[in-house]
Amino acid sequence: MSGTVLAVGADGKFAGLVVPALAARGAEVRGLIRDPRAADAVRARGASQIALGDLRDRAAMERALEGVTAIFYIAPAFLEGEAEVGKSLVAAAIAAGVTSA
Repeated sequence: MSGTVLAVGADGKFAGLVVPALAARGAEVRGLIRDPRAADAVRARGASQIALGDLRDRAAMERALEGVTAIFYIAPAFLEGEAEVGKSLVAAAIAAGVTSA
């Protein structure tokens, strides 16, 4: 696998399992997290890059998506406004030229 994959919620339950699998397949993994204190743990799982941001912050998502070719996203449980957040992330990914989800 080539290119950079944005793993949304890389410090979470599901993306946390996906990060090492993606890295093992040769992907450059950029872990998206909200809390900078999780960065070391996400790097230990195999992420080579860290992006900080909140899913509700469109500008932060645009920065996180720069140079990304694919995205792994499962909405956080009980995320308020989940549908709108998801639509906004998809729109930002399309605008950034992401080719795979």
